[in-house]
Amino acid sequence: LPSGVAPYSSIDELAQEIREFIHRYFECDEEFESVLVAYVLLTWVYQRFQAIPYLRFLGLSGTGKTRASETIGAVCYRTITLGGSLTSAALFRVPDVIGGTMFIDEADFDKSGIGSDIAKILNDGYRRGLPVTRMHQGADNSFVPKLYDVFCPKLLNGRSEYRDDATESRCLVHTPRPLTRSEIPLQLSDDFEEEAL
Repeated sequence: LPSGVAPYSSIDELAQEIREFIHRYFECDEEFESVLVAYVLLTWVYQRFQAIPYLRFLGLSGTGKTRASETIGAVCYRTITLGGSLTSAALFRVPDVIGGTMFIDEADFDKSGIGSDIAKILNDGYRRGLPVTRMHQGADNSFVPKLYDVFCPKLLNGRSEYRDDATESRCLVHTPRPLTRSEIPLQLSDDFEEEAL
């Protein structure tokens, strides 16, 4: 959660501070750095939009996908980190209860039995008003539908494209590259968390 409220003279000043934070901990070209800044700002006001894209980092192990997601997630609105062992039940319940930004690490679901169920939830979660519906048994043993709001920003990373074209089309995709800048720390220290706050 945010640590407090601070005055900024302009949105440009805030965007520049976000850009400097991202640049310190993650390497990408200037153009995509601008996309990342815009995405962070979007997460703080996403409820004002009808539809939003997901931010997806795609690549082999060791290319910086998790670092990218951790860096961006540290300054997004109310980021909740979920691992690749995520079930579809958690994916529709967490956004409904908490809201904010979901960071799903190792989001490669195609090879799992729950992959198609998760793809359906992701396909609904980019747009307001497309809840996930599940039936729940009441005290009298009758079943009643319950709607779960899954609309929220999502940071995803994985090693391969989704087989579902609809899921893939909802993503802004970036393939990180190995580091070339030596000043980027290999391990995130406590300073990272303090600076993110």
